[in-house]
Amino acid sequence: MAASLPFQPRWREAMLAGRKVCTSRSRRFGGPGDTFQAFGADFELRAIERLPLRHVKDHLYLQEGCESPEEFQRVWDDLHPRKGFVPERPVYVHWFVRKAVEGEDGPMSTG
Repeated sequence: MAASLPFQPRWREAMLAGRKVCTSRSRRFGGPGDTFQAFGADFELRAIERLPLRHVKDHLYLQEGCESPEEFQRVWDDLHPRKGFVPERPVYVHWFVRKAVEGEDGPMSTG
């Protein structure tokens, strides 16, 4: 099934290179096995877990495509100006992989 997950242009390079492999959202978008398109590529959701925002900042910032926990918090605050960063707020972490393009070899290849 197709999911709809919007991404800001800032994530293009990190997603296409496989450095950004998850996204945290206020609500759930699809489920494991669902696919979505971003930046001209196909991605597949592998898992969705509910975690406190603080955990994502402290432990998953690299997988989110950020260089540091502080950068993750700045990005979150930019995207959520009304509520901002609330450490104990539960979020849905969507884990995904870029689907392999036929004939492609390398780290994005899944089979």
